[in-house]
Amino acid sequence: MRIGILGIGGIGGFIGAQLLSDNKHHDKIEVLFICRGATKKAIKQNGLLFRSDGKEKVVYPHLVSDDPTEIGKLDLLIIATKSYQLKEALNRYLPCLQEETLLLPLLNGVNAKELIASYIPHPVCKILEGCIYIISNQVAPGQVTHKGGLGKVFFGTTLSQDYQWLEKLLKDFGVDANYTRNIKEVIWKKFLFVSPISALTSSYGITFGQLRNNEDYMFIFQKLMNEILDLAKSLKIYLSNGDVNDVMMMLSSFPEQAKTSFQLDIEGGSLQNEKSIFIDYVINKSIKEGSKHYYYSRMNSQILSAFSY
Repeated sequence: MRIGILGIGGIGGFIGAQLLSDNKHHDKIEVLFICRGATKKAIKQNGLLFRSDGKEKVVYPHLVSDDPTEIGKLDLLIIATKSYQLKEALNRYLPCLQEETLLLPLLNGVNAKELIASYIPHPVCKILEGCIYIISNQVAPGQVTHKGGLGKVFFGTTLSQDYQWLEKLLKDFGVDANYTRNIKEVIWKKFLFVSPISALTSSYGITFGQLRNNEDYMFIFQKLMNEILDLAKSLKIYLSNGDVNDVMMMLSSFPEQAKTSFQLDIEGGSLQNEKSIFIDYVINKSIKEGSKHYYYSRMNSQILSAFSY
């Protein structure tokens, strides 16, 4: 099976390291890293350096390339780009897709499948939905550090196809993959965590630890979560008090100095970032759906005013 990973940053690098680590059956899969520039050059020369739990290892994919012709046809494409890179990347590597190619996006938002279907002509039944619980960052070209989270991958579809076989294959090669029919609820549960924490830590310039140790920040965090809960309900995605408790537990499990990739982009002065999916999406979708709780996402609107673009 030919597996391409599109984007070798924090998420793509983590998945690639799992697939290529200490496995005796690499003849059953071919793992291709799809990246360019300094990242491609570094991995070609030295492999991918991956750090986790105070340990480090170097893994070598079967191919590192940004050339669609060299990459060839894929059986599975794991999409780990940033949302703002998605359209350009998909169109560039469209020649690598065949009708049966499965697409597994591991993006931060809740509408990746919808976006992919609007960007490229590909059978909708072959576009899965997915997410991953992790803090993992590219610290230098070809170097990825896993900083927190178990790295659990959840994926699935609301259609009739059964992809338990893919769960088994990924698990056999070291990825903690979990197939579910309730993937929309799972994705929204992650969004219940990642949207408020990305918006709040980025606008105030604080770490996870500073957030959870400050009552005022936690009050805002709770309000932001309430707005996500209300929006989800308007879309008939029903999250529970148990989901909220899980988010609070999740927040306590990350290192004190942890930061989201969105915050790192903001601090690095990047004008390309994922504000559109963490903040703008909540505000615009709430208005469209007529969400009344906190009057059309009032707290997200206040957070938005902290950004000057």
